[in-house]
This record gives sequence, structure tokens and C-alpha cells, in this order.
Amino acid sequence: MAYTDWIPTMDSIKGKKDLSIIEFGLGDGTEYLLNNFKLVYSFELADNDYWFNITKDRFGNLQNWKADFVNFTEVGFWDYMPQLPEQLISRIYDIFKEKYDVVFMDGGYHNRGQIANLVLNKFRPQYLVIHDINFAFEQDMYDQIVIPQEYDFSDDNNGEGTRIYFKK
Repeated sequence: MAYTDWIPTMDSIKGKKDLSIIEFGLGDGTEYLLNNFKLVYSFELADNDYWFNITKDRFGNLQNWKADFVNFTEVGFWDYMPQLPEQLISRIYDIFKEKYDVVFMDGGYHNRGQIANLVLNKFRPQYLVIHDINFAFEQDMYDQIVIPQEYDFSDDNNGEGTRIYFKK
């Protein structure tokens, strides 16, 4: 399934059961993350809470899962914004008061690259995984990512395509 064709890339991460992950966007793949990572934090930024509520109903009782829903209007956000709004940046900074080993970008908006760039350059996780590189690299603003020197990356071009940034 195209929505979860990123799983082989996640499988390349060793020691997942000891690592924490934050996913920007939740849904069909959240179960895989919950079964394979020590702690999963799902951050759903969307214009409605449809997927959040479905996922919360399925996994809300699990001890290794935390989740938040943020409506676009709550943080002054809209799709294809030229710059991230300060309210959203502030929320992201709050999230990263806790350390996450892995960050996964697969939200339902096209500003993913802006958020990935902020996370990669400010918080420097061990891994950053981005989905949809084959058909939406520029559309999702992944072309705006500036890769810090201590990182390298690898692409899996199967399906929608997935890139993993990792510390050298």
C-alpha cells in the first residue's frame, strides 16, 4: 500500500525498540510505529480531526503512545504557506522539549519540507524520514531542506518514495 511503503526504510533503523519517534501525520502506519518503537508521539496538523479521532479510538489506550491534534487555524497555518507561522514554530519547539531519536514526516499538507528543515537543523535527531519523494519532492517543499554536515541520506524509490537522513 502506498500509504505505508515507507516501512522498509523504517526497517533499516536498528534498535527501534529502544528509540522514540515523532510522526508528523498519523493514520494507517501508526500501528507499525507503535509495534516497533519504544515511544510514539503523533502530531496531527490538519484542517479537521477525522484521522486523529479514528487513530485515537484504535490506540488511545496504549502506554507507548501520545498524540496531539492541532487545527490549521489554531496556529495560523495553511497549505503551501511561504513561511511557517510563529505559532506553529512555537508548538514544534514545545514538542521538542523532549528528545526524539527519529522524526517521520508524512502529514497531509505540502509544507512538510519546511518543518523537516526546521527539525533537522534545530533539533538534529538521529534519523529524519520523509515520505512521498518520488512525486511530490518540490510540491511538499522537501527541496528546501538544507542538510547539516553531520548527516547523509539514502533514498528508497519504491512506491511513493522515502528518504532517510541519518547522522554519519
